[in-house]
Amino acid sequence: MNETANRMNRRFVTLFLVAVLLFLTAAPRSSSAADARFKDVPTAHWAYEAVHRAADEGWVDGYSDGSFRLTQRVTEAEFLKLLLSAAIPDELPARQAGEVWNAPYYKYAEERNFPLSGAGASFDRGGAAQLIAALKGHILGRTEAVRYLLDNGLSNGITSATVEGYQMQKALSRAEAVQFIVNALGGAANAEPQPEASAGYSLRGIAIGDSEATVAAKLGKPNRVDPSEYGFQWHVYNDDYKQYAQIGIGGGKVVALFSNANVWRSGDGLGIGSATAAIEAKLGKPRSLTELDTNVFIRAAKETYPSYEVDGSYLTFILDHHNGGKTMGMYMIERKTAAARKGSYGVVTPSLLTAYERELLDLANVSRVLAGKKALAWDAKIAGTARDHSKDMGQNGFFDHVNPQGRSPFDRMKADGIAYSAAAENIAAGQINAIFAHAEWMNSEGHRSNILGDKYERLGVGIAYSDDYEYRIYYTQNFYTPRG
Repeated sequence: MNETANRMNRRFVTLFLVAVLLFLTAAPRSSSAADARFKDVPTAHWAYEAVHRAADEGWVDGYSDGSFRLTQRVTEAEFLKLLLSAAIPDELPARQAGEVWNAPYYKYAEERNFPLSGAGASFDRGGAAQLIAALKGHILGRTEAVRYLLDNGLSNGITSATVEGYQMQKALSRAEAVQFIVNALGGAANAEPQPEASAGYSLRGIAIGDSEATVAAKLGKPNRVDPSEYGFQWHVYNDDYKQYAQIGIGGGKVVALFSNANVWRSGDGLGIGSATAAIEAKLGKPRSLTELDTNVFIRAAKETYPSYEVDGSYLTFILDHHNGGKTMGMYMIERKTAAARKGSYGVVTPSLLTAYERELLDLANVSRVLAGKKALAWDAKIAGTARDHSKDMGQNGFFDHVNPQGRSPFDRMKADGIAYSAAAENIAAGQINAIFAHAEWMNSEGHRSNILGDKYERLGVGIAYSDDYEYRIYYTQNFYTPRG
């Protein structure tokens, strides 16, 4: 290791000791005064201490409106500024007249051969590992830099203390970057930055970025493989509805996750059953999925689907307004995967519509089993009845249980030779996929009663797509119990 690296390491030790002494000797700070520093950093937020420590030490500041913007992504230039300002503020060259704001940081880094991509390039956890390693005197490739962090206790990874578990392709938010730097400079021995634990959402131990081989090793062969509107494939695990999981696989890795079962885990404790207040305390004020992903049109507001950008993915909490607004499902998709979709509905094919039909059976059964009800059996015959009604709505531009000829759901069932002792129908239109169609039904009292009702034994689902009318996609569920 060279003398510059030794000097920097001594600097790390000094910073850490000073921080400890300040912590031991300083008088307790008023929480109201601390809260006033950044209006969008609540005391309950996982990065609260790191952000305020960084502000106290003078290497981070907020915006003119008094906000910190916890979830805003950092660029390479921003991370480099934070890192160097925290570790070696006295060694940075002065900014010259006419230079851009990041010139001193890049000048310092370039003179020491830091591995840089450039101020305009994309930046992720792998890049952060390289810059931290370089600051400590090690010029390494991405994988080697990650191993360096793991081997030296500067990171424990998101899902595991491995190169794969570190998830180097994930982006960093401002809050995550600050916590990462605090930990890397000695602020939290042998701990991964809290944001990564907080943002490290997983479903049955699977996280965005994991390899397809990891999924197979942990969960085994899927019960079904469905296409998605994004082009990736959903690996569906439905042999136990209490453990239901949809794992989106694209390019050999996990790009999406969904479940309405209680199988989600995260470092911040959010999951199925979390209320709005708890979500906002951890992640701040939500946005709608439409605001994050402009290709998506969802009529329901963020009060039903509060959404956040987390580690380069869109995370949507699906709330149940018939259960105190608690989370009844969580949907997470890699941002660049979402951006590649064509419009709200993607490329709609017959196989995609068939996948939605089967998924709506699964989602209904998860909701039933979690409510202590018996799962419904799939009925192909009544699914045909439902599909014909969806086609009728799409081709003739109406949305109703009764068609223009005056035929009701029960007339249609009778015409198809279906004898029942009890029957019901749900319809929906315009939702971008089965996940959101099910959510809309669960948030509508009558539709919810049909899904959770005790009268029915079988379910058939039929879906049709039409470019001719506003709603585009039409969903029909037919429930019944055979007579006799």
